[in-house]
Amino acid sequence: MPIEVERQLNNLFTLRGVKSQIVKVIVGPTFTRYEASVDPFSFRTEQFIALEENIAHLVHAPEPPIIYPIYERSVVAIDILNQQRSPVYLEGLLSKVGDISAYRLPVVLGSSVQGQPHVIDLVDAPHMLVAGATGSGKSVGLRSMLTSLIYFNRENTRLLLIDPKAVEMSIFSDLQLAEVITDLDQARDALHYVQHQVNARYEMLRGAGVSNVAEMKGIPYLVVVIDELADLLQHDKMIKDDLLKIVQKSRAAGIHLIAATQRPSVDIISGIIKNNFPARMAFKVSSSEDSRVILGNAGAEKLLGQGDMLYRFASSFERLQGAMITNQQITTLLGKLPSTFQRFYKETGNGK
Repeated sequence: MPIEVERQLNNLFTLRGVKSQIVKVIVGPTFTRYEASVDPFSFRTEQFIALEENIAHLVHAPEPPIIYPIYERSVVAIDILNQQRSPVYLEGLLSKVGDISAYRLPVVLGSSVQGQPHVIDLVDAPHMLVAGATGSGKSVGLRSMLTSLIYFNRENTRLLLIDPKAVEMSIFSDLQLAEVITDLDQARDALHYVQHQVNARYEMLRGAGVSNVAEMKGIPYLVVVIDELADLLQHDKMIKDDLLKIVQKSRAAGIHLIAATQRPSVDIISGIIKNNFPARMAFKVSSSEDSRVILGNAGAEKLLGQGDMLYRFASSFERLQGAMITNQQITTLLGKLPSTFQRFYKETGNGK
């Protein structure tokens, strides 16, 4: 099947006057990627996007392909949905993770098209925006990423989770793995406290004559996860100011944010917020406008749901499959680890 599709695509390129040919085929759990060579100085992605309907008709695909450039390899990816999708589970991905000794805060985002774990160092991110409509797999994807974060970083990391819906993150509180705040007023106060902690940590770094927390012993990383960002920003105008102060200077202080929303509209995700979140992850969204807000490009509106995602870091795009995880699986993976849980916020008295 892939060989025949490759031949059909090359014939279509010739027929339509597109100077390209398929140079690589990768069969993944959800889709098969056909990589088309391009001239990096003259190609236009629109030439390939114009062929979406023709490609879907040629290969009898239930959905149009998703087409996007991979600039660093001078190819255009053409992702065609497989007739059958293979589920991806976090436990299986964790067992495949290789040497991550150089990573300071490793996080498994999901599966690559090759079926391998896609691991990032959150310190390099250093902050991530996540968007996805209802049913896109965003919440499961977030819980899967958090599980991997705790799995690899239990000794040197504190988690502050803001979950106004009081549903998605409760398992981490139940297992004494993280501090979960569900009240919006407390969430506002907690972010204000985090902003002050950024300044306090900078004073400590200056006093020790070092440039970041990795050079100091005894200061844990802090990862703040917000789900849902829109609820917070609409609750109190002060929250946006504190959020920006945190993301603009917290990297050296060892404080990192992951902010998720179902509503990535321009009034929620303003330009100044986007500019301070270099890492962006989009599950299926409602419209091409939402996709452009979160990624800078259309395409996320065509994703398949159930964990199908596009991840952008700087100018690089990757299409990934989020991993499935249940509360029972989280308990199995994390429940037997030695507890190093410490409250970051409430024990200070600020959350009372």
